[in-house]
Amino acid sequence: MARRLTSRTILFFLLAGTAAFGSGLKARSIIPADSTPRSLAVSDFNRDGKLDLAVVSSLSDATVSVRLGNGNGSFGSQVRYVVGNQPYAAAAGDVNRDGNPDLVVTNSLDDSVSVLLGNGDGSFQSALTFATGNDPQGIALGDFNGDGIADIATASDPVEVLVGNGDGSFEPASPVTSLGAYSVAVADLNRDGNIDLLVGIALG
Repeated sequence: MARRLTSRTILFFLLAGTAAFGSGLKARSIIPADSTPRSLAVSDFNRDGKLDLAVVSSLSDATVSVRLGNGNGSFGSQVRYVVGNQPYAAAAGDVNRDGNPDLVVTNSLDDSVSVLLGNGDGSFQSALTFATGNDPQGIALGDFNGDGIADIATASDPVEVLVGNGDGSFEPASPVTSLGAYSVAVADLNRDGNIDLLVGIALG
């Protein structure tokens, strides 16, 4: 799945059973989106066994749109949810431990993240807002302190982590480096059982 920055569309590629793009591509669907789709998050928001799509469009009216999947590569009509000014990126995960996927979105002009708790039927509650460093862009979820609760990492200036309380709320953001970043990702790089944080930084 890819987004087009120059148009209001998202391209959806279906692979024909191989990991190679090109000859392995089976079909392509074009999904309408708001102006300048910038980030995607995929999860089963209504728990029907079919993957759904959340789209962040940076020039939208401070909203994130959700489309429920039909299970065949097509999606239903979009439903918009209000977040902060100039949303930039989204991540999906269960931040309040109720078994339903939630959405977290960075708001680059508001220096904040919006947390939308999922109801389990594909809809979301009104956004909760938490302050971050300057100009948050990328975002990732991970259990950084090993308590079994999802935490938030933001690619802001500086890069920060918001420790989750397990009920959808978060502790104040704490810097993990003095540098700013454009992207973050999580993985256990050294296989010690602890989640590590990868940070994309532009130097110079």
